[in-house]
Amino acid sequence: MPSLSKYAKQILSTVKELSGVLIRIGPEKPTTSDKKKVIGFLVKIQSIKKEIVKILFKKNGKAVNARERMLMYLKANVGKKVTSKELAEVGNISEFARRIRELRQELGGWQISTGMNRPDLRPDEYLLENLEQIPVYERMNAKVWEEVLKRDNFTCQNCGWKKGDPQTNNRKFLEVHHRNPVKAKGKPTSANLITLCNFCHDAKKV
Repeated sequence: MPSLSKYAKQILSTVKELSGVLIRIGPEKPTTSDKKKVIGFLVKIQSIKKEIVKILFKKNGKAVNARERMLMYLKANVGKKVTSKELAEVGNISEFARRIRELRQELGGWQISTGMNRPDLRPDEYLLENLEQIPVYERMNAKVWEEVLKRDNFTCQNCGWKKGDPQTNNRKFLEVHHRNPVKAKGKPTSANLITLCNFCHDAKKV
């Protein structure tokens, strides 16, 4: 397997060649041949970047899919904001938002916050709150999750804290809680769900 140092040399060589072409073109109008060369170099760089990502994100020495790579990256940055550009780069896919929804809801139960439930996150930012997965019986699809947050006006139905209110160290965020847990014959429908802040939700679990 090629080492990262090998890819580093390939990138440096490609960038050097690309720079030479761009400097030669200067302010002049690029020819069709110039355009083809530049695009060719960009494609080559993108190809090298994909190979580097494959090496960086492996599980038990084996390559993993886009969703698993993004989860590994989020875990490495737990409690920290990561951007959509970072996740798109790690996943090497354009539909990274769909993979995030899968990780957060039906397929993973990972507590990945977005601007929907944390006021300190921009629309292009995500944050893995912790390394605990929501129990299977509490998971719901993204559509229902968003529907409940909007219905409750992004406000905790217990303490009244809402998205945008002051908080300490950005520790508060909104979660969706089952009134009657699925394990107790509740159903993951909006009528059986309620918006709570993470503090009130944790108190319910005690």
